[in-house]
Amino acid sequence: MKTPEEQIAELQATNRDLLALVRRSLALIELLRSQNNDLMKHIANLSVDPDGITEEKPTWLN
Repeated sequence: MKTPEEQIAELQATNRDLLALVRRSLALIELLRSQNNDLMKHIANLSVDPDGITEEKPTWLN
C-alpha cells in the first residue's frame, strides 16, 4: 500500500496532467472558433445565381 505522501504526489501529478489537457482543449476550442468565424465570413461573401452556380461576390458589395 502506498503512503499518504505517495498518494498525494500521484494526485498532484494527475491534477497537473488534467490541467494541461484542459488548457490544450481550450486552445483547440479557440482555434476552431477562429476558423469557424473565418469560414462564416467566407460563406457570407458567396452568392448563388439563378443557375445555381456559386461565386464570390465582388468586394465592393461587402
